[in-house]
Amino acid sequence: MPKLKETGLLVENVNARDYVPQAQAAERLGFNSFWVPEDYAFPGAFSSAAAIAAVTSKIKIGTGVINPFTRHPVLIAMELAALDQLSGGRAIL
Repeated sequence: MPKLKETGLLVENVNARDYVPQAQAAERLGFNSFWVPEDYAFPGAFSSAAAIAAVTSKIKIGTGVINPFTRHPVLIAMELAALDQLSGGRAIL
């Protein structure tokens, strides 16, 4: 049976500011990735992920589900590229 190699944490918040301390705690606890979903009733994933990138150094930062019908695929690619630069190559789509 294969061993678990990586563990991620997915959190959905009504307040974007809540992601920052949660991601910092996840990094301290040894999680490999922190995931921010994008949903109509919640804050935008990319701006929340950028805030996480600014206060963490090792944990990978993922966007949960990004809707290609409401957010054009080229815009998704642009946002992911910026997040990847801000995070030093830690962005996951």
